[in-house]
Amino acid sequence: MKKKWHLLHIFHTFDTGGSSVRTCQIINDLGEEYYHTILAMNQNYGAKGHLKSQDNVEYIYDDCFQKPISFFSRLSLFRVWLKKLHPHLMITSNWGAIEWGIANFLFPLCPHIHTEDGFNPDEMEKQKTRRVLIRHSFLKSSVVVLPSHTLEAIALDIWKIPTKNILYIPNGIEWEHFYLPDIFTKPEEIIIGTVCSLRKIKNIFRLVKAFSSLPKEIGAKLWIIGDGEDRENVEKAAKDLCLAEQVCFWGHQDNPAPFYKKMKIFALSSDSEQMPISLLEAMAAGCAVISTDVGDVKNMLPEENKRFLVNRYNEVEYAEKLRELVENPELCRKLGKSNQEKCYQEYRKESMIKNYSNLYQSFLH
Repeated sequence: MKKKWHLLHIFHTFDTGGSSVRTCQIINDLGEEYYHTILAMNQNYGAKGHLKSQDNVEYIYDDCFQKPISFFSRLSLFRVWLKKLHPHLMITSNWGAIEWGIANFLFPLCPHIHTEDGFNPDEMEKQKTRRVLIRHSFLKSSVVVLPSHTLEAIALDIWKIPTKNILYIPNGIEWEHFYLPDIFTKPEEIIIGTVCSLRKIKNIFRLVKAFSSLPKEIGAKLWIIGDGEDRENVEKAAKDLCLAEQVCFWGHQDNPAPFYKKMKIFALSSDSEQMPISLLEAMAAGCAVISTDVGDVKNMLPEENKRFLVNRYNEVEYAEKLRELVENPELCRKLGKSNQEKCYQEYRKESMIKNYSNLYQSFLH
């Protein structure tokens, strides 16, 4: 029997990533009064392993969403599915799902919430005019939820979304699951790690190149946790730099917590981010952090760790800062402790779940 409230979650892909993992967190905690349908346009449901139970979740498998049809035919198709699924509330995620919002705009079939977590490489430097106009025109009557102040400013100043329609809800994590009570239990071996989908915008090449500049006698290891379209290229780069024995590709991990707890340093090398959940998880595990200065990362870190933020165009400084951390294990422990405290105070999932629950209920009652 279906639960009381039916929520429809639309994604371009439901592979492991920030928006998918957050959705799983929310579904896990909302309770049995909700029933969830998840629809991934590319039919990739790789993130479903993050759900504690599949009892109140169904997935839509249909190749009609991948067929090349015209824009208006797609809108018509989406309306057919909205009528068929008949959700109480539709939640679309990022640009890849925005056409569902357009299909629902003129003659709404259900209330609509749109979430934005960041941009693909084609909008990294500058917003595309066509997309700005579409967001402005078709999101002005929806609630737009954003996890970063950077995105909040873009929505207000560039997309011109009314202030009353914008809601800032920072990401949160299951603190107890990732928390490492005693940082001194981390291995003596220096493990630098990153957890992400291996896409070009994550620029793992920057990290591998910086790692290659470390003195071999230090004996550091680089762990890359995640899968994606760029994995083969990154593996080749590691081999070309004679790093095959020092770099370990662990692939996708449903539960990355044990990996974080062994890392001394968490490295973020992305060209673009907003509020990466993996960074919060690493902070809870007591990792020191080196990162490109992107999105809200500066706001997420405590003051002590901010000097290890690097302009994404300065690869030399990135390598220098990485070496500084590697050569100072005591500093890593101090930064790790500060990061744990900041994460505990501001980024536990309980606050995030409460905010999303209140938002959903505002549409359902």
